Order: sequence, then structure tokens, then C-alpha cells
Amino acid sequence: MDDRRQPPWQGGARERCGAGSFLLNYSANCLTGSEGRVFVHCLVYRFFEVEMRLVMSQQSVGKMQTKGKRPKVSIGLPAYKGQFFREALQCWVDQTFSDFEVLVYDDASPDDLKSIFDEVCGADPRFRYVRNKENSSPRFVRNWNKTLAAARGEYFVLGSDDDVYDKTFLEKMVAAADQNPGVDLFYCRYARFSDDIKKKQFFSSCAPRVESQTEYVYALLCENRLTIAPNYFMRRGAAAAMGGFIDLPAAWASDWLSWARLALHGVVFVPEVLLYWRANGRNISTKVGGFWDRQKCAAGVEAEPLWMQLIASLTPRTEAEAWQKAQLLAWMKTGYFMRQIWPYALLLPWRCFIHVLLQEKRAGRLSRMMIIKRILLRIYLGMRRFFA
Repeated sequence: MDDRRQPPWQGGARERCGAGSFLLNYSANCLTGSEGRVFVHCLVYRFFEVEMRLVMSQQSVGKMQTKGKRPKVSIGLPAYKGQFFREALQCWVDQTFSDFEVLVYDDASPDDLKSIFDEVCGADPRFRYVRNKENSSPRFVRNWNKTLAAARGEYFVLGSDDDVYDKTFLEKMVAAADQNPGVDLFYCRYARFSDDIKKKQFFSSCAPRVESQTEYVYALLCENRLTIAPNYFMRRGAAAAMGGFIDLPAAWASDWLSWARLALHGVVFVPEVLLYWRANGRNISTKVGGFWDRQKCAAGVEAEPLWMQLIASLTPRTEAEAWQKAQLLAWMKTGYFMRQIWPYALLLPWRCFIHVLLQEKRAGRLSRMMIIKRILLRIYLGMRRFFA
């Protein structure tokens, strides 16, 4: 059989012919007998091959869409302590709201966090584990921002490695956020405990259901509203747009300053206890000692101009808010943050102590006599430690 009479499915003709030319070639060639049966078999094969490719392509696209689907909520979980890590993971597994991802960033912990992770949620694709090469201390906020940068959800929660959330936390916070599309920041009540979650030490106070940025900042600084990081819920895009969380030494007041910035469009409060905060001397907020005192002092020095800038940018809507802004500015000018950190400053090395003194002197908040008194007090404390 010459090339003109060769069936189109043989040799290179199949690659040269599309489906249309395939049938034209068949019409041009009078196939009979076994040749015709072979052709029919090839035609059936050709039909099913095209159908299978179409089905496989659709399945592949479906898998890609499923894989690329963004979760509703991303939970950033900077981790270091292994003692209560299992409880911290389990409370996310037990959530009644399921459309979320948990991003665990192990901050080079000496504990075997990976084994705990694998045991509790290693088989759950919503959970991801990453281990840092180096520990971020004392700039813990850098690890917070890593979790934020990796997040894909519409909303974001900054979790922790030892706190416990109520199983309805996500469900209720998502509902509040969806009902207030113009607000970026939300928070709930929390209960404080030490090691036994059944023994609550106190519950955080209630707040107005909705507050403006000015009202919120005034309550935070002037009314001593106690707030922490893990009970907040925010729009991820808004947090990313402001550059992430404010990086201060030992993360001291980093959360407060970050929340104050995110409150630009107001704050919504959920009046239910949905978080159980563990305060036992092993977390950042309750750490004490020479090193941590110095870090907190340095954080106060760095935070003061940032707070001044933020308070100056507040836009009051009412006369009451204008009064609140004036009070905030007055507090800051009289050294609100310096008063907070002076107990730590007295324990600083001399070079750092003099730096704080000069900063206060330039701001006009210390008289010559006050400077002399603080230097004498610093000498007295130094001698006590020397002879102890």
C-alpha cells in the first residue's frame, strides 16, 4: 500500500491529521473488510481519548482551584514554649468554624514542637508548620510578621502557644466582622488564669459595642483598659497595608500601638468571653528581670514618638472626642510613657540611663533638681546590688 492509500492512523499521518481531516481521509479511501473494522476501532478509540483528556483536564482545574482557595481566616501562631502547646493547637482543631488555616512558626524552640504538631494536627491540611533557623528574641514581633506575611485569609488572628480559645471564637468573630464591613479591628472579652483553666483569676471588663479611634485610644491609655494581643481579630489586608505589627523590643506594647493604628475606621467589641489567657510568668507580658526590664525600657523610649504621632493624627468627630484628644496630648507631653518606664530605667546600665535622662531633659519634663535626685537614686540602687 503506497503512502496515498495508507490509513491515516498509521505512521506519521495521525499527527498530521486533525479530527476533521481524519474523516475526510476516510471518505476519500474506500475501506473494506478488516481494514474497515480497524478504522472503526480507531475511531472509537479516538473519541474516548478526546473525552478522557477533557475529563482529566477538568479534574486538574478543579484540584488547582481547590488548592488555591483562600481560607476565610488565617491564624498566625508564633510558637516557642512546648509546655502548653498541645492545648493551644487543640483549641483550633475543635473550632465550630472550619474555613481557616493555622500557620505555626516555631521560633527555634529547644522543645520538640514538631512532634506535638504532628500528633495533634499533622494530618490536617489546614495546619502548616515552619521552623525558624534562629530565635527572634528580643524582637519577637518579627516572628509575628512572618505569620502575617504568609497568611492568605480575609481575616487574621495573632494566636499564641499557650492560650486557649473557646470553640466558638472564630464563628462569633467572623459573624461580627461580616456585619461590620467598614471596620478593620474587632476584639472580645477574655479571662485570665495561671495553669488551671478552671481557676479564673479575673475577667476583662466590658466596653462599648462600637468605638471610634479617638474613643478607643483614650480608653486604652487614660482609662487603663487592659488588653492583650490574642483576643483581637482583624482584616488581614488592613494589617498588611500598615506594614504589619509595630516592632518594639520584647514586643512590649507592640500590640497596643498596632491596635491603635488599625482602629482608624473604628473598633467593634464582642461582649463574650472567647479567650482564656494564661499568665504564669513564662509569657512575654509577665517576664521580669534585668534583661527584660531593659528591653521594656527601650520599647518605651521607641514607642513614645510613635504614640505622639498617632495621637496628633486623630480626627475627633464630636466635642467629647476633641476633649479626649486634648487630654491624650497633655498626658503625652507630661511624659506618660516615661513614667511607665522609669522603674525599669533605674536598673539600666549607666549609658542607657543617661540617654533616657537626656531625652527627658530635652523634652522639658525634668528640672535640674529632678535629674540630680534620679542620679542619686540610681547610685543608691547600684550600691545595694553591689553589696548584696
